[in-house]
Amino acid sequence: MPQAAPLDRRTQVLKAVTLVAAAATAVAVGAFLWAAGHHPAGGHAVRLDEWHHLYLGLALAGWGAVRRRPWVLVVAALITVDDSWQHVRQVTGDWGYTSPLHHLFAIYLWPRPAVQWLVARLNALVG
Repeated sequence: MPQAAPLDRRTQVLKAVTLVAAAATAVAVGAFLWAAGHHPAGGHAVRLDEWHHLYLGLALAGWGAVRRRPWVLVVAALITVDDSWQHVRQVTGDWGYTSPLHHLFAIYLWPRPAVQWLVARLNALVG
């Protein structure tokens, strides 16, 4: 039985990038589940409709996986980790914390009517 040819360097790097991005996204989803189920006494409970960036990251991850685009998976992982970090910090006592992507969203995307429409639909779906 012939042996498979060794992977070239670029393919090895892209495979590693894909695995790291997938692992980071999985950890972020785990953090999401923990934060959504964590109800601190006197603190803030995270609702499912507060995870807009996680939804975007998961959609990008799915698209990147189907299209075999490792760098899209990296962007997806950054988005999901950013949102998970924000909400984990909020339920563990720092309610006022907002992540860097939350700031960018609030400044650049939220003023757009199409974004507000989409967020309202997502909130209705999962809220």
